[in-house]
Order: sequence, then structure tokens, then C-alpha cells
Amino acid sequence: MLFVGISLLLAACSMETYEFDKDSEEDKLQVKLTSRIVTRVTNNGWDDGDEIGVCMFQSGEQLSATSLINNSLNRKYLASSSGSLSPATALDCLYYPKTGAVDFIAYYPFSNVEGYQLSLDVSDQRFPEEIDLLYSANLTGVTPSADSQNLVFEHQMSKVVFSIQPGEGYDLADLEGVSVTLKDVSVTGTFSLADASIVPELTQQQVSMPVVEGETAFEAVAIMIPQSCEDAWAVVSLPTGERTIHYFTAGHEWDGGKQYKYDITLTKGGETASVLEAEITNWEDGETGGQLQDYEIAPWDGTTVNTSWYSETASTMSIISPEELAGLAQLVREGISFEGKTIVLLNHLDMNGHPWKAIGERVATPFKGTFMGNNYQIRQLAPSMDGIKYAGLFGVSAGVIENVVVDGSCTAVSPTDSLTIYVGGICGNNKGVIRGCRNYMTICGRMELETGKQTNAYVGGLAGNNEKLLENSQNYGSVSAYNCNTGTSAYLHVGGISGANMGTISDCENTRSLTATNSQVRAGGITGLSTGEGTVVKGCTNLGNLFVGVSHNIVSVGGIVGRLAKGSSLESSTNKGMIDVTLTEGTNAYGGGIAALVDSSSVSSSVNKGKVTVLCEAEADGTLAAAGGVVGHNSGNGTVGDCENYNTSSVSGASENYAGGICGFTAQPNGILSSCTNGGYPAQWVGNATEEDDLVGD
Repeated sequence: MLFVGISLLLAACSMETYEFDKDSEEDKLQVKLTSRIVTRVTNNGWDDGDEIGVCMFQSGEQLSATSLINNSLNRKYLASSSGSLSPATALDCLYYPKTGAVDFIAYYPFSNVEGYQLSLDVSDQRFPEEIDLLYSANLTGVTPSADSQNLVFEHQMSKVVFSIQPGEGYDLADLEGVSVTLKDVSVTGTFSLADASIVPELTQQQVSMPVVEGETAFEAVAIMIPQSCEDAWAVVSLPTGERTIHYFTAGHEWDGGKQYKYDITLTKGGETASVLEAEITNWEDGETGGQLQDYEIAPWDGTTVNTSWYSETASTMSIISPEELAGLAQLVREGISFEGKTIVLLNHLDMNGHPWKAIGERVATPFKGTFMGNNYQIRQLAPSMDGIKYAGLFGVSAGVIENVVVDGSCTAVSPTDSLTIYVGGICGNNKGVIRGCRNYMTICGRMELETGKQTNAYVGGLAGNNEKLLENSQNYGSVSAYNCNTGTSAYLHVGGISGANMGTISDCENTRSLTATNSQVRAGGITGLSTGEGTVVKGCTNLGNLFVGVSHNIVSVGGIVGRLAKGSSLESSTNKGMIDVTLTEGTNAYGGGIAALVDSSSVSSSVNKGKVTVLCEAEADGTLAAAGGVVGHNSGNGTVGDCENYNTSSVSGASENYAGGICGFTAQPNGILSSCTNGGYPAQWVGNATEEDDLVGD
């Protein structure tokens, strides 16, 4: 097996066991990470920016919500080609508890974690570095120490190699263009971070193996999910149309961490079928680097409020307790906006799950100051919509919120007198700046208002709605929205970062799944709706899957943005999440790897690697369903350029069904597509293109 050893220089700090650390960052020993890899599937070392996920939890416990120390489920580390590892952001730094032992689990490549599991998909072999799963669980019972610690990584997948050699009647040149396809193999499954178990899905599919030419043979290589392959077979095809079929021996299995090499000699006019036997070896060994630690706090009783820290004349004030945070909310509620003032958080706060009324809970009394979180965590936060329509740590902010981390749970139910709700982990409606923040909170927005009028929900991991700037932030909490009153039409705007965007969202990342049901839905891995002249979504990444079911009118679900409209632009973003849309009753359903519906706006320089599936169950007349690797439906002078798609788009059930590798449906001549790369399926760029139409780009 491949072993990758990661050296972690870990800091010891003064704190209670598994509690928040009160020491300032300056008082902590800086963690230094070094790494080395002898070999890997793509090369002999890390590439700059390779992403590794690290978990830390109480020693001897199973990896779970109760054993995790300070949300250390999926912290991201970046590797460099020199061998060093560093946290992706300051929020990814982990610290030892003062006492008590800890265990570490780590894996590569960094991905979305759902239920302590990773989703596996090896159907696309063009990017082997993204499916070569490495795992480490060797560090157990580690006590606080400044000494280096080594994470040892092992391959979890199987490496399958076919050496295609020329036999009688052939020379090497005759084999140029040879292809190898594995048939009846499992290509999807799940991997448990807790115990490294792999469960392959039973659906049997096929895999095309990349082929390269060597000095004496052509070599085909695939990274496969460990499985029984006695019912699988391989087809070797030459450009001339000649094919040979090869079966595996009875009882043959692919084990994790093993390489299986099969030699095939092609003879002109020889047998078309043979039985394969493998030379089995362990993957080669290697080494690498990492870091880790934790914190302390007195829980809030839910009622005590402390405003004694406030000074009318001071420009900078600090908060060190939950009671003082509640005091800030009360002062803003009373009309003190803190404009021109800075609030500095000096401790981790435990809000103990008590209902939280947001700081700046109304438009008339927004927060206008600067809140510096210093990467301290506000835990067990439970935002409430008790008589208001804004839920989050902040309700309405026209100030600056920096380096704040929130964790907890929020189920926001629409008040009886409000047609619109705004729900976000950091802020309900951001009219200012959110920068360097992270949400771990589970967020759910529920429309339960009984009315014949149109209702709206804006639900996001960081913000319900962004009107100005939201940048360099991440969402690690699941996000969902529901319209519970089926008799009322509701617009549900759901995003991993922000439910809607009317400003700029830049350099943000969503790692968790999104769900929305009932009514008209606009959902995106980053934002459900981006609209307005000059509004921008750029440099963002989505890793979460999107599951949307609707029963009213129109649904738009995109890997980055659901609906892009009215002069908005989307650029330099990447989606790796799956888009799954089901329309049970309505007229139109759009799914796009990058954006679902593009209207008078632009998409550029973005990459989709997620599968897009759109289904209309009603099969009613007048329904239209569109799925595209980049854009689902392009209308109203929308432009798409310099984008790439590497996965499958499919659509079914509507009276009109359109699927395209780049765009599902475009309104010609207004929709403009150019300079794109389609490495997915369908091969045709545009679903509604005909032979005469100029709809396949340039």
C-alpha cells in the first residue's frame, strides 16, 4: 500500500480538557507542517494546492458529533510541491486540548462529507488525482505535545492496469488508437471516514480506461472501487474494428491498496476471448505532513444580558462572554447602530441552544459597526424568528463582519405577519461586508404562513440575502428550505453561501448538500439567485449536492447559481456537486452544472464536474425540462464563454425535453455560446440544436 507520512508540529496550549482555549493566538505555539510523498497516482509528490481533509476527535471514541473537538470534522490543508502543508484558512487551524488524548483521521482529496461518509464515483477516469482516495487513521491516543506527529496514508482504491502488447501479425504501431473498456463493474459507492469501509453500489456500469503508449506496449490504467469482479469483463478494441474479450477468473476480487496488472498479447486472427490472471502488488510507499488543537467556555443561561462593556465615547470595545454578546443585540435593538465603532470578540462563546434574537433584527435598527470575530467560535447558536423576519447571528447588517465562526442549529419558521423571511448563519440580510467567515450551523427555512399572497424565503449558509460584499467565506452546514403550505405559492431562494445575491460574492466555498421542496425554487451551490446590473459571483467552488423537488411552476437549480439575471455575471467558478431536480407539478424545470437559468447575464471561465439530472413526474402538456453541463436554459441575451463540462446531463418526463453538454436549451439568436469545452455527455453542445442551427459554438 502507498504510505504517505504527514509530519504535524502541534502546539500545546493552556485550557481545560476538550474545552475552549482562552489563550490568544500569540500565546500559542505556531504549528509547522512538513510532508513528502515517494509516489502517487499522478506523480511523485504533492501538487501545489492539493487539498487534504483532517478530523480530530476524542481518543478511543467513534468519529461522531459528540466526539469531535471544536468542529474538527473536515478541516482543509493545502499541500505544496516542496512538501509543506498549511491550513487553507485561519479557520482551518486546529489546536490540541490542554489535557486528554485525541485521535486523528485524514483523507485526500478534500471533498464534501455527509454523515461522516464520502461519495465515490470512478466513472470518469480522466482526472485520476480526484478519485485516488488516500486515508490515514494511524494517530491514536495522541496527547498534547510540541513534537512532530506523522499521519500515515494508505490507498483505499484499487489500481487496475492492462498491458496491451503486440503479438504475431502486429507491431506496436498497429496498436495505436487501442481502447480498453471495463464492463459490468461498480463505479459508485460510499466510504466511511470512521472505519474506512467501502460499500460499492450494486448498479453495474462500464468504465473507459485512459491509454498511453510505452516503449514495448500500450498501457491502460484505471482507479477502481474495491469489489468482486468475477462477473466483470474487459473489451480491447482496435481502430480497425477488431475486438477481443477478456474475462476475470472465478472468485477474483479487487482489494483496496492493491495494484492488479493484466498482460494481454494481441495476435492477428487469434482468439477473441481469454481469461485474465493478475500480477498483484501493493502500491508503493510514500510520506507527508499536517496540524491540530481545541477550546473552553461558560454556557449562556438564555436570559442574562450584560451591556456594562459599552462605552458611548470609545471607538473600540471588546466582548468576552455570551451575556455581553446578548448585550450587543439589545443595544442595537434599542437603536445604537455602532456606526464608526469596532467590536472585538476575545473568546469562544457557548450560546447553549437558547433561542437567539439577531443583532439588528429589523431594517429600522441595523448593525452598522465593525464586528471582528478573530476566528473565535460562537457555538450552539439557535437563531429564532420570534416575531421578526430576519434570522442569524445578525439580522440586518450594514456594517462589516469579519472572521466569525458559528455553529448550532436554526429552524426558522415564517412569522404570521411576514410574507418574506431572510435566514443565514452569519446574517439574514447583508447590506455591508461579510469577510472570512464560516458556518457550521444546520439551517432550515420553513414557510408556514397561510395566505393567498406570494411569499418569499431567502435561505443561505452565510447569508439569506447579500446586497453588497460577501467574500472568502465557507459553508460547512446543511441548508434546506420548505414551503409547508401547499395552497400558497412561494419563491424559495436557497444557496450554500447566500440565498440570493444583489452585490458581489467572491472566493467562497460550499461543502454541504442543499435541499428544497414545494413551490418555485431557485437554488444554487453558492446562491439561488444573482440579479442586478453589475452584480457578480466569482472565484467560488461548490462541493455539495443539490436535491430539489417542486410542485409549483418553475424551478432553477445550478451548481453555482440557480438563476442569473439582469446584468449579473458569473465567472471563474467550479462545481463538483450533483444536481438532482424533480418537478412534480408545474411548467418548467432547469438544471445547470454552473447556472440553471441565464437571462440577460453572462457565464465565463467556469468548470463543471457534477452530474445534472432533471425529471418531470407529471408529464403534462406544456412542460419544458432542460439540463446542461454549464447552463440549463439560456435566454434573453445571455452569454456563455470559455467554460468546461466534464459530466453527464440528462432530462426526462416533460412534453419538451432538452439536454446538452454545454446548454440544455437556448433562445436563438439571443443566446450566445463560445469557446467552450465539452468533455461530458451529450456531445452536442445545445439540447435544442438541429443540423441547420448554428448552436454548437465555435
